[in-house]
Amino acid sequence: MVQHPAAQARLIAALVLAGRKGATTDALSVLVWPEGAPRTSRASLQNHVARLRQELGGDAVTWSDGRYRLEAVTTDVDVLLGLNDELALVHEVDVEQALGLVREALGLFRGVPFEVLPADAVRIRRRSLTDLRHGLETAETDLLLRLGRVAEAAAVLRTLVDEQPHDEIRWAGLVQALHAGGRRADALQVFRDARKRLRDDLGLEPGAVLVAAHRAALAGRFAGDHVRRGPANLPRERVASRLRVAVKDHRVVVIEGDAGIGKTTLAAGIDDRRPVGRTVRITCLDNPWTPLQPIHDLITALSGSLRVLVPPPGPGTRALLTPDAASPDSGGLGMVADVSDAVVRGLADRPTTLVLDDAAHAGPTTWRILQGALDLVPTLRLVTIARQRETLPSALVDGAAVVAIPGLDLDEVEALVGHLLRRPGRVGPLARWAHGATGGNPLFVTVL
Repeated sequence: MVQHPAAQARLIAALVLAGRKGATTDALSVLVWPEGAPRTSRASLQNHVARLRQELGGDAVTWSDGRYRLEAVTTDVDVLLGLNDELALVHEVDVEQALGLVREALGLFRGVPFEVLPADAVRIRRRSLTDLRHGLETAETDLLLRLGRVAEAAAVLRTLVDEQPHDEIRWAGLVQALHAGGRRADALQVFRDARKRLRDDLGLEPGAVLVAAHRAALAGRFAGDHVRRGPANLPRERVASRLRVAVKDHRVVVIEGDAGIGKTTLAAGIDDRRPVGRTVRITCLDNPWTPLQPIHDLITALSGSLRVLVPPPGPGTRALLTPDAASPDSGGLGMVADVSDAVVRGLADRPTTLVLDDAAHAGPTTWRILQGALDLVPTLRLVTIARQRETLPSALVDGAAVVAIPGLDLDEVEALVGHLLRRPGRVGPLARWAHGATGGNPLFVTVL
């Protein structure tokens, strides 16, 4: 491993942190010389960049639009995010492969992320990478349990509990692993140890996750067995499976279908399963006087991430978070640029799946901001719901995966009618009539 002088190491870290947006000379100077840049900082920075180009190649660091960018170099962060996306594709279908990807990703973590940079400047990115590591560690033990390698899972969890003694998810996982391995008494003892540690150190009682694992061990069942399943649902697994695959394989997905066909119900099953991934759901209102309403709702959903941004969001974003935030875009291009920057930075701190219902009501400003976010945030996925794809911007739809939601078939209508009337298996004639009258539209079947 090449050892770089402190300033050179901070320059590399700062360029990785900046990503595709790049960083200005002033921004890099603040990070490279946190105690105060020398008077010759501009010349010194150019020298450091020249040495970096000499080491990594001439096109490794580019200069355009007043910003330096790290190009043609694959960093550990790039590899990590790529593995994270690949994991989202395979973790339900190939557990062994998923475990290998998790362990490869965990092997990329060495110490504190961006340790050479000032803490205030990297707080969000460091936290997101730390959360990603936590999610990968949890995924590793979950996958081991699914493979039946309970002793290995318990050993990993013992280490994690020692490192993070106040993490109840770790304690709960250890209880489950020991219980799954037939060591019920040990599992119950682990719960007692965890409860004592939480009481002594924090004055807290165990939370719901740890209590559920304890009760499952006491009852001789696994913690997940007691989870109540939803009521008999529409048997639309084929369509739901197509939708899950589309969301995993594409960054933009369009769900289209007639009103009442079940688009929103199916989209409710979309969940960002990437480690530390989040799902944000927004409904666009049909109101021409609120052109930024979807963006206002998105900014509100991201407010936790935005509060810790350095530098903080500008006045345009703060205006959107006021009670009259749904007012027209009177701030002009300056406000749109400020809000766009806040959206990009708020989405960049963790993988996000944004579900936009009634997307045909979104205005051109909303689409411009979302397109910019897709261009600059590689971990963002956008799922739009509309009656027809033609009502959405062609630039967005052209590269999207389109999932058309058909009406229910006769068997599905029969299952729905049987569920509604609480007479499963005895509604054949009525189901055939309802199917013919509605074309399988579940809303119309329910009304009839």
